Amino acid sequence: MINTISTSLIHSLTVVENVLPNLLIRSHGFK
Repeated sequence: MINTISTSLIHSLTVVENVLPNLLIRSHGFK
């Protein structure tokens, strides 16, 4: 159970790290 939770957290963090820069770039108007 703990392994599943930690894996999900790591996956979410990876997704956030991939999505956030794109959102920041778009919000600043750079393409």
